Amino acid sequence: EDEPPVLSRLHVQLDPAALLPVNLRVRVSASNDLDRWETLGSSLPLVALDDNGLRIERLQLDIAPTRARYLRLAIEGDGNWPAIESLQAERLIAAGDGREWKSIELTGMPVANQPGTFAYTSPAPAAIERVDLQLDGTNSVSAVAVSAREPGSEWWQSVANFTAFRLGSGKDEVRHVAPDVGLHREREWQVASRPALAQAPTLVLTYQPDRFVMLAQGEAPYVL
Repeated sequence: EDEPPVLSRLHVQLDPAALLPVNLRVRVSASNDLDRWETLGSSLPLVALDDNGLRIERLQLDIAPTRARYLRLAIEGDGNWPAIESLQAERLIAAGDGREWKSIELTGMPVANQPGTFAYTSPAPAAIERVDLQLDGTNSVSAVAVSAREPGSEWWQSVANFTAFRLGSGKDEVRHVAPDVGLHREREWQVASRPALAQAPTLVLTYQPDRFVMLAQGEAPYVL
């Protein structure tokens, strides 16, 4: 009998008719025999609500990696389950060359005559695969459009559009999920927000360092 794959994340898909708002804390447990259960994650936020026309969602549950055959979801504290259409499990696949993920944190500058728009400059053409925004104030929400371009270019390329939010404080704070964006090496970045953010959010670019292979010819020393 095949061993179950390693799971590390659950995605909850709400039924279109689910009643909002949804603001729950969830505990996920795992078992192989339906008798003994191990907790994989607790106080995991499950959020879906509308804020002045903006949809705020965090329907991703990050759990400790597991091969268990059964998972159990339970609400912590008060609340009831919304109507759920499906539950998808994300498999953890060992791939790549083991390079460590690193992040660049950039401070933005306001763009003249464009309220809520901020410009950033990356120090290197790193292979960016994920972008995130750290909002300056608590209980903040804004629809953001992230774009990038090479220095000297007149055209901005769309990178990501999502609702950035920061709700609550301390251990109860809930944030958006940072989107994966493929591969981008542009040096100039821009964030436009609606409603306009008063302070520039910190732009966090996540990448894996490039790896090079050098074919040495002739006698040392070598210059790379």
